[in-house]
Amino acid sequence: MSFNSIILDIIHLYACLLILRSLLYYSGVNKIEPAAKLTIRLSQPLLRPIQRFFPCVKGFETVSLFTAFILIWLIRITHLLLIAGHQFSLKLLPASLISAIFSWINSILTVYCIVIVISIILSFFAPYAPTLKYIEKILAPVRQPFHMLKFGRLDFSILPFFLMAQWSCSWGLPQLSHITTNFVMTVT
Repeated sequence: MSFNSIILDIIHLYACLLILRSLLYYSGVNKIEPAAKLTIRLSQPLLRPIQRFFPCVKGFETVSLFTAFILIWLIRITHLLLIAGHQFSLKLLPASLISAIFSWINSILTVYCIVIVISIILSFFAPYAPTLKYIEKILAPVRQPFHMLKFGRLDFSILPFFLMAQWSCSWGLPQLSHITTNFVMTVT
């Protein structure tokens, strides 16, 4: 693993932190909770200068999502230039944009999967933890279509989303990204 890859992975991890921040805002988490406080403290320096230009839309902090997308797009451009060895040309921009869209969706699904795993662990070891209330609010929109998968106290409603997200992250989105990026690179 090269130094460039490590830097790009750190930037991608920061983009995932920004996505988590948007989900925490959506859930209405108290900003003095330790996880929320840390997330805000780590992400605020980058977001503060541009925050006033982006409104919240239906509870989502759009500045976090937009900044995460821009970071992922820069990662994709850098990846195509440094790691894949392409020369800079204008056709690189739409190819990296399409790749960034798929990578951004992949990052959102990955953050959701991590939140699901945390939810499962907390519900098993600390079922009355206050953080679990916010996690449940984050997961409610993806859990709702499968609400009929509750059997008494057993709740399998998150399982179909988790399986679809895992499939999308591991195979579906990377394949679509690869196919569309190669198509755009050859057509333009």
